[in-house]
Amino acid sequence: MIDLIDVLVYIEHIPFGNKRIKESPDSVQLGVDRYSNNVQLHDGGTPLKVMSIHDGQAIAIRCSPLKALQGHNVFGTNNVCAIASAIICRTLDQLKITYSREQALAWASGHFEIRAIDITHRFKLPRGVTVLDLCDHLRRTVPHQFRPQWLDSGIGIRLSPPSEAGAQWVLYDKHQELLDKRKHARAHLEAVVGRETQSVSNALLKIARSTVRAELKLSHQYLKRHGLTDGHQWTARFAQSLYFAALNELPVDAPVPISKASALIRDKRQRLTFALWAADYNPRDFVAPSTFRAHRRSILDLAAIDIAKHVPITFAVPLSGILCRSNVHHHKPDRKSKAAFVPVSQPTSAR
Repeated sequence: MIDLIDVLVYIEHIPFGNKRIKESPDSVQLGVDRYSNNVQLHDGGTPLKVMSIHDGQAIAIRCSPLKALQGHNVFGTNNVCAIASAIICRTLDQLKITYSREQALAWASGHFEIRAIDITHRFKLPRGVTVLDLCDHLRRTVPHQFRPQWLDSGIGIRLSPPSEAGAQWVLYDKHQELLDKRKHARAHLEAVVGRETQSVSNALLKIARSTVRAELKLSHQYLKRHGLTDGHQWTARFAQSLYFAALNELPVDAPVPISKASALIRDKRQRLTFALWAADYNPRDFVAPSTFRAHRRSILDLAAIDIAKHVPITFAVPLSGILCRSNVHHHKPDRKSKAAFVPVSQPTSAR
């Protein structure tokens, strides 16, 4: 599903919002932009960041589109053109900016620029494995070039692939986020579904439980470098393919089981060091520093296990079996409940 989108659409309008003046170091004015952060598609709903730029020639919109349209982003669609065109038309309606049916059809076919996009999926967790377990395992085991770091709030981790500037992965506990932000989440949901808020909220919590959310965040820098700013390119199939191609680049190959790894280590002293590690002892307490370093290198070469970095208790987390296409969690509430899912193709005010 598309969790965040930043789109630019060219349409003439009277500039709106507060002035934002850009100046050069020598105080020579370069230009004036105007912006507004207070556009809502529903009273009390999720706010959209909307900016009037190019002296009234274009409008930029940045938002969580599914939150704005259906009141939540627990599940949704990868249909970028449908989502973006719905957001564009509904935003222009709120701003009372006139547009034609031809323009609306053009946006629905991808006639807009994408400046940032987040694509996300939920993955089922095996029994006994929590999001915290998975994130801690990633933090301890991925190469340092990915710069793993805990999120500032909630339960989750951020990874930055070294080969792709402007692309990031965020893996986190959506169920916990819904609980932590229940006040805001409930208000935004209620703005869309009204009296069915409680039942829908309970259903969303049930869906988010026992899953990890993996979000691919692509910046304008990344999109420009790969020639992906044209909305026409972003079919649902393309978004899906791009997501899983990037996911396959994460270092989540299945590790050698500890029992099999031990059989690969033939040197008796190295096997003893490995056995201490596997029993959750610190081998450094039993061997000299130089011996530990030598054993560490040999064990890493033989079994792909780093006894200085990996933790045996969490080493059994089956990452490759969790973060894969076949393990995507597709469950949604019954669509017969009109409050559970609001379609993106809602009526607009095109003329």
